[in-house]
Amino acid sequence: MKFIHSILAFFLLALLFSCETARDLGTDLQGENQLLETAFTDTLTVNAYIIQMDSVSTLNSTDMLVGSCHDAILNANYYAEGYSKMYILERDSANFSYVWYKGVKYATVYDSLSMSLRYKTYAGDSTIPQTFDVYRLSEALKDSTPYFNNSSLEATELIGSATFKGKDEKSKYLFFKLKDDLGREFFSKSGGKEFLNAENFSEMFKGIKIKARERKNAAVISLDLIDEDSAFSGMYMHYHYKRPKTDGVGDTLVGLAYGIGFGWRFNHFENDFSNNPALARVKNGVAVNSKDNNGICVIQPSSGIGIRLEIPYLRNFYQQFNGQVSFQRAVLSLAPIEASLNSHWWLPPASIRLLYANADGTPMRNGSIDSTLPTEGDSRTTATMYFLPNGWSYTDVKISGYLQAVADGTINNNGFILKGSDQENSVNRLLFNNAKTYPFPLKLQIYYTFSK
Repeated sequence: MKFIHSILAFFLLALLFSCETARDLGTDLQGENQLLETAFTDTLTVNAYIIQMDSVSTLNSTDMLVGSCHDAILNANYYAEGYSKMYILERDSANFSYVWYKGVKYATVYDSLSMSLRYKTYAGDSTIPQTFDVYRLSEALKDSTPYFNNSSLEATELIGSATFKGKDEKSKYLFFKLKDDLGREFFSKSGGKEFLNAENFSEMFKGIKIKARERKNAAVISLDLIDEDSAFSGMYMHYHYKRPKTDGVGDTLVGLAYGIGFGWRFNHFENDFSNNPALARVKNGVAVNSKDNNGICVIQPSSGIGIRLEIPYLRNFYQQFNGQVSFQRAVLSLAPIEASLNSHWWLPPASIRLLYANADGTPMRNGSIDSTLPTEGDSRTTATMYFLPNGWSYTDVKISGYLQAVADGTINNNGFILKGSDQENSVNRLLFNNAKTYPFPLKLQIYYTFSK
C-alpha cells in the first residue's frame, strides 16, 4: 500500500546550508498553528553566484544619469554620464531675426542660450556639491544604433556648466548657462535649412554629453528629460525685440524663447569594484560565489550585475523517493529588504525577473521562467518579483514548475538567474543575504508530496 505524505519544507536561501542543523534551519519561518506535518532539512544546498551579464541597453530612458558616488556597504564606486540628441519640431524654418506685431516687422536681438533639467532622485550623498559640464558631441548619435551602459561618444567642446549645490527643496532644477558662441551660431542660422526639421538640425548640432567635472564620493543624480510636471526641461534660446509703447513714450522690451527638446539618448554607467576583492573578480563569463563577498548577493541592472542560484542536489532529493515526488507549491520571497532611506537613498530595482541559465551560467536568450504549474491554480505568467515600496518587500513568485522540471530531468539543472528589471537607467541596486550575517534573506518555501 502506498502512503501519500504532505510535507512543507522551508529552505532559506543562504550561501551554504551545510553549516546549519536540520533542527535550526527554517525555524524562524514556521507558524505555531501549522497543520501540516513539518520537516526541516539541510540536504538541499543552495549556491549563489554573483555574475556580470553582457552589456545592457540604456537607450531612451526618460532620465539622464550624471555624477559619481560611493557605496559604503559594497565598498564600490559608481560613475554615470548622459548623452542625448536635441530635436526641434517639424515646421516651417524658424526665423529668430525678426517678429511681426500688428503688421509691423521688428528686428530681434540675441540674449542668451540656456538649458534646464529637473532632478528627481539620487543615490549616494546628495549633500555634496558637484559641477556638471555639458559638451557638444562631435560624433553623431544615430537613431538606428543600439547603445549600452559601456557606450560613449566623442565630445570635446565644452559649451556650459551648472553646479548642483546639494539637495535643495526650493529649487528642483539644474540651470546651465551655455556659451554665447553656440547661441549666436544658432541665431545666425535663423530661417535657414538647419531649423527646417529635426534631421537638418541634428546634422548641424549632433547633441550633448553631460558629465561631472570630477569623480568624488557624492551622488549620481537622475535628471528628468521629459519633465512630466511641466515643459521646463530643455534647451532655450532667449532673444528680444523692442516696440513703441502704446502712449508713444519709450519702448516696450519683449522677451522671447525658442525651445529645443531632447531626442535619442542613452546613459554611460561604470562600476568600480577594485576595492572589493570579491566583486573585482566579477567579469563576463566569470561567476563569484557570494560567500566570498561576505555572503552578500548583489543585483544592479545598470551595470549588468545579477545572481545565479543553483540547487545542485535537487535531483538527488527527488531520487531518494524513487522519483515519486510532486512539487505542489514553491514560493520565492524577499521580505523585508534593505531600506537605506537616509541621505544616500539607495532604491531597489522595480522588478526582478527569473531567467533560465545556460550550461555556462549565462542567461538563456528569451528564457523567462514560467511562474506556475497548473496544480497551483494559476495561469502561466513570466516569473517576476515586483517591488512594493510601502512594505519594502517584493511580491512572491511561484517556481514549482521549474523545480519539478529540473527534478524529473525535463530541463538541465543549470540553475536560474535573478535579473533586475529592464530599468538600466538608474543606480538602483538590491542586496540580500542569510539571516545570520545580513538580515535580509531570500526565502524559498516548498510544498511537496511523495509516495513510499
